[in-house]
Amino acid sequence: MSWNNDDTMDLAQFDDDFVSADVEEKDFEPVPDGKYQVKVDRVELTRSETSGNPMLKWALKILGPKHKGRLLWRNNVIASNPHPGAPGQRRMKQM
Repeated sequence: MSWNNDDTMDLAQFDDDFVSADVEEKDFEPVPDGKYQVKVDRVELTRSETSGNPMLKWALKILGPKHKGRLLWRNNVIASNPHPGAPGQRRMKQM
């Protein structure tokens, strides 16, 4: 297994192992909408595939009591405001 010149890796050598691997069947009900106490399990800075803007990918673990241990995933795209007269831009100029 080796890296290509464009920092990608061909994982085709694992295709047969992947297809023949046993799958552990688990049925999870979706976590209902609501407010939960969570802790950040991991966060990754990446780029949005659609806009190319920086994006934070969050994995949040529910602390309980309901749904304790379940994971929630959220994405936050970081976008700049292209309008110089926008409220946030005016506040920055005042500082």
